[in-house]
Amino acid sequence: EWCRWPARDFQVRRTYVHTPVTSLGDITVHYAIQTRGTIQPDQRSKQRRKPFDASMVPLPNSENSPLLGLPKVSSSSGVNGEAPLRDEDKGDESSFQPERIRRVSSNNPPAKTLRSSITEGLTNLSSNLSSRMGLGQSTETTDVLADEETLPPNTPLYGSSRAAANSIREEIRRQSIANGGTDVELPDDASTVSRARTLKEIEDDYYLKTQQGFVEDAINFAEGSIPQSIMIATVIGCVCGFVAYVYYFILDSLLEFVWKTLPEKYVIDVWPEKYYVAWIPLVSVILSACVGSSIYLLGEPGDLAFTIKSVHEKGYKDPSYIIPMVVASLFSIVAGGSLGPEAPLVAICAALAGLISRSVFKQRNTNIVRKHTFMGMAGALAAFFGVPLGGSLFALEVASRFGVEYFEHSMEAIFAGLICVVAFRSLAGLELEQIWATQDSPTILHCEPSKILLGLVLGCVGGFLAFLWANFHWRLMGLFGRLGLLDDNNTRALPRALVGSIGIISIGMLIPHTMFWGEWEVPVLARMEPAVDLPHVWPTSGLIGFEMDTCAKCLITGFAKLIAISFTVAGGFRGGFIFPFFTAGAAFGRALCFVFPSISPAIATLCIAAGINVAITRTALATSMILSFLAGEQMALPPILSASIASLFVTSYMPFIKSQIARSDIDFTLYYKQSKPCGSVVSIESFMTSPHLGRGPPKAARSPGSSAPSF
Repeated sequence: EWCRWPARDFQVRRTYVHTPVTSLGDITVHYAIQTRGTIQPDQRSKQRRKPFDASMVPLPNSENSPLLGLPKVSSSSGVNGEAPLRDEDKGDESSFQPERIRRVSSNNPPAKTLRSSITEGLTNLSSNLSSRMGLGQSTETTDVLADEETLPPNTPLYGSSRAAANSIREEIRRQSIANGGTDVELPDDASTVSRARTLKEIEDDYYLKTQQGFVEDAINFAEGSIPQSIMIATVIGCVCGFVAYVYYFILDSLLEFVWKTLPEKYVIDVWPEKYYVAWIPLVSVILSACVGSSIYLLGEPGDLAFTIKSVHEKGYKDPSYIIPMVVASLFSIVAGGSLGPEAPLVAICAALAGLISRSVFKQRNTNIVRKHTFMGMAGALAAFFGVPLGGSLFALEVASRFGVEYFEHSMEAIFAGLICVVAFRSLAGLELEQIWATQDSPTILHCEPSKILLGLVLGCVGGFLAFLWANFHWRLMGLFGRLGLLDDNNTRALPRALVGSIGIISIGMLIPHTMFWGEWEVPVLARMEPAVDLPHVWPTSGLIGFEMDTCAKCLITGFAKLIAISFTVAGGFRGGFIFPFFTAGAAFGRALCFVFPSISPAIATLCIAAGINVAITRTALATSMILSFLAGEQMALPPILSASIASLFVTSYMPFIKSQIARSDIDFTLYYKQSKPCGSVVSIESFMTSPHLGRGPPKAARSPGSSAPSF
């Protein structure tokens, strides 16, 4: 189990090497424990440091240790009955001796079993053992061999150097045999051990997240420091703000041209009025074909799930996906599909931010690049929603299923979101203001505790609706699969898009309220205004002149919107479903007000919208902020938040976005450098500084050869 003590006393370092060992089970875990005095003098107190007590070192006991026969450590006299290891001068850092693991007493349970078990484990290391592991990552650690004193100078005094050398010799022999060789000259122990690194070299490579000072870090442009983060966040925020403005300008121009200018010029007073509705299938079919063709010709553009997967695994998204995403998403949205521009902007800005980090600022550390990628994602959503804090939190929350796991990047991501909002809104000439209003009900000036309880109930209702939608969607995806429309190479992208457009067009012609992503359609539904006020679709009357003016029609609109979202996603259209879910929630909320007239329409629509969206995206905090801000209902935030939390809880075992996985390096959140996995071997070396302690190594290390993210 992980242990941690005050850093001013001493620290513990552990090395995990996981490798299949036939004689000891599928996986053997080796512990390397090192103890030392404080690295840096305690600047906060003039008190003398406490002496180090070696008896506190958490050596595993024989009952639960995978190393058979490991002796217990006395709690009173240190290891082997020796005096505890101390800082001899009690304050002079320069004379402090390197740490060492003391020899286990021969009076304890037999060391032969331990030595033989470890030696056998080391000789069965995987053939993919990395040569860069060196002796600094030795796996046999608790039993020091008697001839260790004969090793060359500067050899780190921890672990068994002889055992590590033997493992390297054995690996060379295995590789020779695997390559067809029969005779190979094996290095002796001394030449192998000489490849060891000193503790100082290891500490320089695997270092704590420290700050030398703002000026020094700014001058040195220190990796991961606050000055570096400020500079890169500013650059990413400005670039993503400009790109978002260009995307927004093109999208708005296309919508105006296709759905306003062309009908006014070529349809109105030219076609018979009863045929006006044919404009909807005409435009949607053509643009749907453009969606499929662009994916087939330009390649896979990815989606929100793929962006999240890239962030987890590599820390960035490949910039080659930018152009396919721009083209496919613009065609998808203008075609009237029930997906919005939020997810495409996230994917585009994430790829741009990773490109800036790796190409312009030459960053190579995975977690640092991931932080910059989050900056781009946060900037895109903050700019699009016009909610700096809510949009930034959305980018951080959507990567996980239960809260913000990449919490150490939150401040820098929010700052980048602020910069991006300033850049985007300034270029677009837009103010930060509410865009929805429920004028048929008074603004909520106060919130009674009963409304918070009501929010819990409405959140559960929204979660149930999301559950119904998710099950319908997976069945629809199964149908597309049986039709042979789903393939990894997108060779069927065109017919897939056309089949998906059948559902979009059919529903849209009957219920025009379901067309488009819904950002500006939400107030029309929430206030139950006439269809003529719908901002994008034309003709607004549709085929049957549908109006959402009764409880039944509100329910029909809500379910029709959910079905339209599913057909849009199944058809391979690219876009985000945040605002579409908000639109469906508004329709269901208005239906509820017919049944319970005493419920505020603002509370009903916003809480159910939050419940549906949180159940799918797992973004409880961000969704609450965005909805209350856009609706201008500050005092509605408590019930919306309670609805979001309730939905998050009741749908915890219903993950929709499969790439939303638990962070694999959660136990090492403040570490910058870790060994890369090589084959079936994963080695992690670092100082234990994170307060978020887990039980043992992360999942990526516990499952050699798995597809879990690397770090």
